[in-house]
Amino acid sequence: MKIAGSIIFVFINSIVWKLTTQVSEIEKKRNAYIKENGKTDLVRTFYPGEDMQITLIDLYKGENPKFREAYDNYFSNKKSMHRKPILDKVDRHLWVDFIRGILLLVVYGEVSYKAHKIDPIFVKVVLATQGYKIEERQNIDLKIILSFKTSF
Repeated sequence: MKIAGSIIFVFINSIVWKLTTQVSEIEKKRNAYIKENGKTDLVRTFYPGEDMQITLIDLYKGENPKFREAYDNYFSNKKSMHRKPILDKVDRHLWVDFIRGILLLVVYGEVSYKAHKIDPIFVKVVLATQGYKIEERQNIDLKIILSFKTSF
């Protein structure tokens, strides 16, 4: 079981590594802002409500048809394959687009895993491969706070 878990972790890490080239432009702007303003990290003041998070997911699905196909594929197989891992519910050729969409929506759109209706452990693994530390608040909605690690 440990071997299978480590293989899945390595596989997700390799997929997400491919995504870093697309995210690097946003990170360059972020690092320039930090260097210019002398702050170590940006303070987030915008936490979208659940309706706005669902709207953000729908907008991204409209912009990226492969993510829409993967996301719909996941939900169509969710009940019939309820004990299978998340990536088994998505077609193999859509894994990269599915993980990319989840990563971008959670990190830059601040969409919670509850709005995605996806297992929080999967979201945490995807974020951990990119160097994000996840902290959960002790309130009702348990929003995810992302704090950027300096070693990224």
